Amino acid sequence: MRSFLTHGGCAVLLMLVTAGLFPESGVQAEANLLRNPGFEEGFSLQAGVQEVSVPIGWTAWWVQGSTQETDQGYLVRPEYKGEDSQVFGNRRVHGGRFSAKHFSSYSTHDAGYWQTVNVPAGATLQFGGWVQTWSSSGDDPGQVVTPGYYQVRLGIDPTGGIDPLSESVVWSEPAYADNVWVQLLVNVRSIGSWVTVFARGTPTYRVKHNDSYWDDLSLVQTSGAAFAPTASPTLAPAVSPPDPGTGAIHVVAPGETLYRISLRYNTSVAELVQLNQLADPALIRVGQQLLVQVGTGSTASSPASTPNPAGAYQVQAGDSLASIARRFNTTVNALVVANNIVNPNLVYQGQTLVVVGTPSAGASVRVHVVQPGDTLTAIASRYGMTYWALAHANDLASPHLIWAGQQLVIPGQ
Repeated sequence: MRSFLTHGGCAVLLMLVTAGLFPESGVQAEANLLRNPGFEEGFSLQAGVQEVSVPIGWTAWWVQGSTQETDQGYLVRPEYKGEDSQVFGNRRVHGGRFSAKHFSSYSTHDAGYWQTVNVPAGATLQFGGWVQTWSSSGDDPGQVVTPGYYQVRLGIDPTGGIDPLSESVVWSEPAYADNVWVQLLVNVRSIGSWVTVFARGTPTYRVKHNDSYWDDLSLVQTSGAAFAPTASPTLAPAVSPPDPGTGAIHVVAPGETLYRISLRYNTSVAELVQLNQLADPALIRVGQQLLVQVGTGSTASSPASTPNPAGAYQVQAGDSLASIARRFNTTVNALVVANNIVNPNLVYQGQTLVVVGTPSAGASVRVHVVQPGDTLTAIASRYGMTYWALAHANDLASPHLIWAGQQLVIPGQ
């Protein structure tokens, strides 16, 4: 069972919202209702936990995954600390000396900060702030290499509840802010005399560095004329239920990603993207309905083939998980789960992998090494196929994200 950890309860109430993402527009010059909005008052340990050092006046929260999830690096408690510009420089601090940082390594989290604020009942409010992320498989802080698709949002519960997963929380649109400061804004009208503001960071993939930095937050009361509520964002159209025995409808839950959903149904991210015609595999919403083909996998074996018991395979020069999966009529996801692999793009010569599947008799695997300037569309055209077929064969999370040196399996060769 999944839960979120902090202090207190929750409230449920749907609200209308104006939410936006603005590159450099300032919040109105009204009195800031937050305590310690720029985190210059300092930090203190929450509940005496050394790894949870939060800004004074704020409370850290996180979604706690199940034991099985956290053992695999999903929904862990991140580490919280202040980022001091006098120690680390100004790269990750928007203003003043400090920003608030929370982060995890080779794991995902759904976490952030909250603060409850006393406001006039029925006040129109704008919550804004600046955020920067560094989500990367590399160690150079100036570069983003194979990112983890770290989403950031600001939210307000106009009822004053402190459950970040409550339906009453009004969120800004999710944004990405790798190595750039981005301003988030969200507007609501308070219900009573208390509201709660939330900062939220949610990386999608378990890359080495999943860090977010928050600074210069502001909660101000605006005039009624400045408040222009719009209808809540429309979810993707519901898909028609599949025939019994061939598939299922999955309703996206808080904290889920396409990758985790694909593991649950023994399928692949590429299949989910193609089946649901998703424009961006990193952007799915709580409550969204996804059509899933149960137990197919991107390289499912034919009905006549019978999987062999688990065996061992030693990685050879030029191998990738995708090419190994095709050789044994299995999926990249199955190999990842069987071998507890954190980064599916990192296997090394001589590594021993547990493999469940049937070797393809006489099958040869052709591999294309991505060159600088290559695109998936151009590579697919070169080999006479569609870019979706190529993405499907390689279990690519995003067909728009490939990099020089990456190895791609060319199907049907």
